[in-house]
Amino acid sequence: MNRERTAGLYRTSSYFLSKIIFDLPFEILWPTILSSIVYFSVGFRSGFGPFVIFTLTLWFVAFDSASLFFAIATLSPNLGVAMALAPLLLILLILGSGFWVLPSQIPGGWIWLYYISFFRFAFQALMVNEFSGTDAAALVAYEISGLTIMENFMCLWAIVIVLRVVSYLFLLVLYRDKR
Repeated sequence: MNRERTAGLYRTSSYFLSKIIFDLPFEILWPTILSSIVYFSVGFRSGFGPFVIFTLTLWFVAFDSASLFFAIATLSPNLGVAMALAPLLLILLILGSGFWVLPSQIPGGWIWLYYISFFRFAFQALMVNEFSGTDAAALVAYEISGLTIMENFMCLWAIVIVLRVVSYLFLLVLYRDKR
């Protein structure tokens, strides 16, 4: 990007928007294919509505993951740092989601991971989608908060927006015109 920016070929906003638009079909296509195979193979709740919620949740996870990786890429000085940092952050977010370790069992110094993990909101949306009205014991066992599916979706969308704004601001600052 430095060479193209120095040559004045395009602005940062043009690069950023083209990156988002180019990635969008892949962020929708692959989760849709995955959900179409997995949802019916596993035997989740029947009906079109629960399937759509499952698919939308996978879309949000794809959007959040892509946004996180783009933010890491803009912050990292080189590919090696980005490739070392991305799995570390991803594992921390997964561990803090409330799936592997219940929220009540997360040590006090690490509870912030639970509140920022987009996997938490996706997991809660999927659990509410599958077990609300049928098996409330599963929701209690996993300490699922009182957020509705729509509230979890709004949290997932907010994380996408925050990460993309951060990415754009880092692009502006780190790759500003140096002519």
